[in-house]
Amino acid sequence: MNDAMSLGIHRCWKETFVSSIGPLRMRKVLDERGEVIDEKPLKILDVAGGTGDISFKILNKADKIQLENFPVDITVSDINADMLEVGKKRAVEQGIFHDLSFLEANAEKIDMIEDDSLDLYTIAFGIRNVTDRAAALKEAHRTLRKGGRFMCLEFSEVIVPGFK
Repeated sequence: MNDAMSLGIHRCWKETFVSSIGPLRMRKVLDERGEVIDEKPLKILDVAGGTGDISFKILNKADKIQLENFPVDITVSDINADMLEVGKKRAVEQGIFHDLSFLEANAEKIDMIEDDSLDLYTIAFGIRNVTDRAAALKEAHRTLRKGGRFMCLEFSEVIVPGFK
């Protein structure tokens, strides 16, 4: 469907979307005095990400960094079990299945994800399919830790006078 809606340009948009995440670095864990006591991978939830497109691109970006510890912990989430199966199959084919977690869940109710636990919440070409967008956005806000980022890539209607 994205091919039809964008004439294939969505692939470029996905690349730009992932590059706009910025550098992937281990998250510093601070003690009560603000001193670094540990470093942990960035926790990322890719919502409506069943086929894995965005997650695979993030993994590829992380792999290029070649740090001693892998800087990301990605969960691919989708309400559609069939889409998740496509993503799992593609991950196996690309040899990255063990670098991802897969979760069948509705974006409107992701109570299996802890409060303030995510560094990055992505949703690409999926928010248009969410029935209750306000509930999904509330869940995104609940699960993102302070300083966490919400990133959404979606089609929209262009309103330019004289064009329709």
